[in-house]
Amino acid sequence: NLLPSIVWLSSLLLSPSFRSSTASRTEERTILIHNESGHRIHTFWISDSNELLQQSGDQGTQNGATFSLNSFVGHSFEVREIASSRTKECRGGDGVCRTGYFTVNKNDDQNIFIRKGMVVEHVDNLSNQSSGHKKKTHGKFSDSSRIKNKIASLLTIVTNHTPAAMKSNLLPSIVWLSSLLLIPSFRLSTASVPEERFIHINNDSGHRIHIFWISTSNEAVPISNGQGIQNGATFPLNSFVGHSFEAREIASPHTKECHSDDGVCRSGYFTVNQNDDQNIFIRKGMVVDHVDNLSRAAQSATELMTLCESQAVEKARYPNANASQVIVDLKECVEMSVSKNIRKATEDIAFQANVREGMSALLENYTCADETLPTSEFLETRQWDWKGEIREVGVLHERDASIIHLVKNFVSEEECNAMQLTAEGRLHHATTADGEGGSKLSDSRKAMQAGIKVPWEKEAEGDPIATMSRRVYDYTNYATGFGLSEHGQEELMSIQYFGRGEDEEAPDRYTPHCDGDCKGLPHKEGQRVATMVMYCTVPEKGGATNFMNSGVHVVPEKGNAIFFSYMNPKTHIMDKGFTQHSGCPVIHGIKRIVTQWMRYGVTREVPWNAYNTLGIKYSEQED
Repeated sequence: NLLPSIVWLSSLLLSPSFRSSTASRTEERTILIHNESGHRIHTFWISDSNELLQQSGDQGTQNGATFSLNSFVGHSFEVREIASSRTKECRGGDGVCRTGYFTVNKNDDQNIFIRKGMVVEHVDNLSNQSSGHKKKTHGKFSDSSRIKNKIASLLTIVTNHTPAAMKSNLLPSIVWLSSLLLIPSFRLSTASVPEERFIHINNDSGHRIHIFWISTSNEAVPISNGQGIQNGATFPLNSFVGHSFEAREIASPHTKECHSDDGVCRSGYFTVNQNDDQNIFIRKGMVVDHVDNLSRAAQSATELMTLCESQAVEKARYPNANASQVIVDLKECVEMSVSKNIRKATEDIAFQANVREGMSALLENYTCADETLPTSEFLETRQWDWKGEIREVGVLHERDASIIHLVKNFVSEEECNAMQLTAEGRLHHATTADGEGGSKLSDSRKAMQAGIKVPWEKEAEGDPIATMSRRVYDYTNYATGFGLSEHGQEELMSIQYFGRGEDEEAPDRYTPHCDGDCKGLPHKEGQRVATMVMYCTVPEKGGATNFMNSGVHVVPEKGNAIFFSYMNPKTHIMDKGFTQHSGCPVIHGIKRIVTQWMRYGVTREVPWNAYNTLGIKYSEQED
């Protein structure tokens, strides 16, 4: 009888499937099919009459490529290996071309991975939350020992107590369970966030109050104005985590006393915490109620459990009540309620992301055109000590899988001159990836560039290019912990943009793009994870760098450098669009930069140029 409960508890705590079959949502879905099978494939839609209708082009989807497809919930597809053009056979031992199948579900962010042997892995927003190997930033479950202890505790209660005792013994563990499922899903527990917090103080006390900040020397510094905060009013306040405040009742102007029985003016106290959406309610009797995003989630968990627990207790009163069945019913109540909350939160996050990306795309040209727009304000300023040289670092953006830093005075004039001198005579038109594993000229990127091999053999002699490159790798490892070495990496790139005046219809620029993958997928071996852009010559007008989805704008200054990385060092999951950036048009003057793209997984034996632009080794590329 206990087995169903054990299976349920384990799956719910460790690998929940939060799916809601009754949710009403739009039937259309956009899916991404990632070919990692090792060969070309075709994708076919299986129609209602079981006909196979080809969706991919005549050449199929190349190994390493991604095929985007608009479809509908419930549509099924076949992915089929394409035979070798030489042998007319497929690569299985028997030469038979294998197939795989998948069906579009109701969830968002659906990614279909076609693995070796045509094994299909279907990943979406909900499976990401429940799968142990697809870690998201929406919180973390407790350690395994705590989970085991809670499971053991619940099972002990179920085993040793009758259904009548379930109310008093089972509720604490179930409340914990619901809090575990609800609260971490709404908290970016590992995100680096500023200490500043915006709070609202709501006066529901029935009389006017004053607000005082309690300083580090325990002085009560008045914050509200001379009249105080009127009953029913809200007082907004910018503060910081850890700051404490006193809310003090104001005496009646008539009686010179407060409204308590003894006429004494009462006070209440609160401290700003690290959570978001903080509202301080000053209730009758100066009772302080501190509400934030996590306390709201906990309240939701309590309300949820009150309903489910009352239903379970009612069923347990029946003469022939079965403890195991009551547990299963309780599970279904909790799972359904939690899944609705999780789905709602996921849909809100997806909606906000779409709005953010849509707005940033609309604002891109306006941002580049505004010559008065300064470099974005730093979230934090740090000092980096490199061989006794102290450099100021401005943190512009910092999340688990994406970092944007501005490093001041990173590159010297001598180093810039050495790069420019080496690049002369080698400049050619810049290219972009063509989506088929190669590269091409594109109107999206108008510039001249030249690759420069770093003379590492001269590093001990103080060669300026080698010295600059060592500084690049040292800073990258300092900022990310990637542990990159120079072996197998791309060459330094000297890039130049030329201004041709206000009336130029196709100015030198680089339209929004990502240097590496920015779809939130697992990192592919040997692919880019970080970029350092060093400003050697800045134009008279134009040429800013704009990170459209992060709200970060950088005006070039000679000698400064922008560093950004786009892989989570712990999970190896790539950024999801925050490091997408553009080089604004250069209007007047010349913009000269030195760029180093850095890769994870390359070696002296397997260097960067062993891979095509889709991330597939040429040695493994099909004919």
